[in-house]
Amino acid sequence: MADTGMSSSSVSRLIKGEQIPHVKFFPALAAVTGLNPVELLVAAEILPREYLESQQTLSENNPSQVGSDSITPEEAAERLGIRDDVGRYTFLAVVDKLREDEAEAENPGGKAAQM
Repeated sequence: MADTGMSSSSVSRLIKGEQIPHVKFFPALAAVTGLNPVELLVAAEILPREYLESQQTLSENNPSQVGSDSITPEEAAERLGIRDDVGRYTFLAVVDKLREDEAEAENPGGKAAQM
């Protein structure tokens, strides 16, 4: 619990399968469980299991597709077969959060430093 930053009640609900943690806890949960974040998203049933297989196939068997034209997060959700509203919302929220984290890493001072 201490390694994830989650409250004891949140961890309890997570263990009981009553709650999926907020996206911000996934990196710490991945580190604690020894899973990579994508495996954790599959384990939480946010991404379909086929996603892991498709990523393995792409990187190991067809590297020519790596670096191909970029697609939007909405197109990615569609290609991954994420069609229900909750799944799409969760997927797009994860993408947005990752983009925010990347932007903050590139500009550690944030908006206040830009002023």
